[in-house]
Amino acid sequence: GVEWIDKILVNSLMENYTEQDQLPANPTSETLKEQLQQIYEGFSEEAKEIKPFALTQASETIYIGQRNHIISFVQNHYSFTGGAHGVGYSRYLNLDANKKSLIGLDDLVSPNQQEKLKALLWERYTEERRDENGEISTFAEKADFYIAPDFYFTEHGISFVYPVYALGSYAEGPIELELY
Repeated sequence: GVEWIDKILVNSLMENYTEQDQLPANPTSETLKEQLQQIYEGFSEEAKEIKPFALTQASETIYIGQRNHIISFVQNHYSFTGGAHGVGYSRYLNLDANKKSLIGLDDLVSPNQQEKLKALLWERYTEERRDENGEISTFAEKADFYIAPDFYFTEHGISFVYPVYALGSYAEGPIELELY
């Protein structure tokens, strides 16, 4: 019910369901409903043709909380179109109530400091992958490692959230690296 917040949340959902080059300039909740209706109709047609045992596309937006001028949401997305398992992921949205805008990575850490942040996150990742013998076994290669664009604020610092397969197997789920 807050216009600028609703606009950011609708934009985020539209980004999830629309090809980048086909995103409308200023999507509204009506535009989003139309896009979701098209997806539903596509699934319905596909179901009639190939008769899969399940087709699922789901999203939810959850208000996490507010601390001072930072308002946080998580958008959970899940899709199953066949195969061994569906794929789900979460997108964290931190909003600056003073600027009425989304807080991105460049707002959080200046670009010239992001290599240092990346090094700290890699260090945290390798610490968590160390076994009882001190051996480190990483799923991701250091050359492929990146700063997750999804993050949220905790009582201790900032948690960066990596989707399944980015830093671990599907069975491990999303991996969070918290910096203090």
